[in-house]
Amino acid sequence: MAIDVDPYVTFFPEFVDVFANNVIPHIPEVEETLGSALDGQDVGEWFSTEVNGVILPILEENLQNAKLVEEIEIDGNLFETREKNEEWVDKFILEKALLYMKDNTDGEYISEEDSWIYLQLDKDLFFQSFIHALHEVEANEQMKEAFEEDGETAVEEAIKELEQSLEEIEDYTMDFDLGFKVERGTLLESKVELTMSFEEDGISFDVGMSVDSTYNYDDAVEFKLYGQERTTLTEAELDDLTYEIHWELESLVNDLLADFQEDYYEEELSEEDLALLAAIEAQEVSHEDFGLTEEEMYYWVLDLELAGLVEPGTSDLYLE
Repeated sequence: MAIDVDPYVTFFPEFVDVFANNVIPHIPEVEETLGSALDGQDVGEWFSTEVNGVILPILEENLQNAKLVEEIEIDGNLFETREKNEEWVDKFILEKALLYMKDNTDGEYISEEDSWIYLQLDKDLFFQSFIHALHEVEANEQMKEAFEEDGETAVEEAIKELEQSLEEIEDYTMDFDLGFKVERGTLLESKVELTMSFEEDGISFDVGMSVDSTYNYDDAVEFKLYGQERTTLTEAELDDLTYEIHWELESLVNDLLADFQEDYYEEELSEEDLALLAAIEAQEVSHEDFGLTEEEMYYWVLDLELAGLVEPGTSDLYLE
C-alpha cells in the first residue's frame, strides 16, 4: 500500500492556522497559560507563526515528494472463494441485470474501445436492473432455492432491501461511469467515477469520487502517484519523524514557559521532589523505577531540563 504524503506539506500551515484561531481560543487553560507568558501577544497568532516556523521545515525535508509504503500481509485469498452454486447464482443475476440495462437503454449504457469496456449508469438504472434480476431469481424455483441455500437472506427480503435503499436516495442524483481494460481474459486496469448531488437541510452538496486501479500479477509493484516520482518513506522513518515533531513542539512551549515553570516549581516543590530531581541528575534512577520505557524516560527528563528543574545535559545521560 502506498500513501502520497506530499500534499500534507501544503495542507499543514492551513491546519495549524485553523487550530490556532478556532480551537485554542476555546480552551481556557491553554489560552490563559500561554497568554500569561506572551505578555499580551495574541495566542493564536503566536502559535500559528511559531509552530509553522518550527515544524514546516521538518515536513518539507521529510514528506515533500515522498510516499509512505507499507506491505500488507493477507491471510488467504484477497477475494472470497465462491462455491460453484454461488457462482451459478451470481452469473444468473449479473446476466439478467445486464439484459435489463440493455433493454432499457437501447444498449447505450455499454461501449467498447481499445480493449476497454465502459459502463454508464444512473442510480435508477443500477438499482432497478438488480431488483429486476432478483425478481427473475424469485420466479425460477431452482435459482431461488440455490440463492437462499447459500445466502443468509430470502430473495424477497433482498428485493425489499434494494427497493428501500433506492427510496432512501430518491432525491439524489447519482451517476456511475465504470471502465475495465481486459486483454486475453485478464483484467489489467479499472476506472470508477461516481458523481452525486443532493440537498440536506437547505444545503446543496456535490460529491465526486474517482478511483483508478492497475492490476499486476506476480510482479513487484512500483507506485507512481499523479505521474510523479516519489521517494519512499518507511513506517519506521515516519515514527522517528513523529517523535521529532513531538520533541520540537514540547521544546517550543517549554522554552516559552521556562521562567513561569521555574518560579512555580520553586514555590511548590517538596523535599521529596527535590531529592528525586537530585537522584535524576546523579543518574541514580532508571526508567524501570518509574515503569517507563527508556524513550519515555528520556523525554521526561528532557521536559524537566527544559523547565529548569535539572541541570542542562541531564537528559543526555538517559539516551539509549
